[in-house]
Amino acid sequence: MAGENVSILFDWARGLANMAGGAGMPLQAVPESSELKDFVMWAKSVSSALGGMIPLPAVADDADYDAALAWAKTLDGVARGMGAGLPALPQS
Repeated sequence: MAGENVSILFDWARGLANMAGGAGMPLQAVPESSELKDFVMWAKSVSSALGGMIPLPAVADDADYDAALAWAKTLDGVARGMGAGLPALPQS
């Protein structure tokens, strides 16, 4: 189940990147991967690119699935609050 949930994180990330690019705020491309470590590295680059505009939890290089999901849920809430229609995130 964890592998499937990581794939869902990547689907959500691609939706976010597409939405941001369409709004004139391009993000780093989402890796063509299903490895949690690649999602974490992408999340770190997004946090850096947002430069404090959105308060996001820190993501460590060795973040586990729960930490990555918490980061995504925080950004998802902000994006949906701005009207973004994103793919659903895993519940846990």
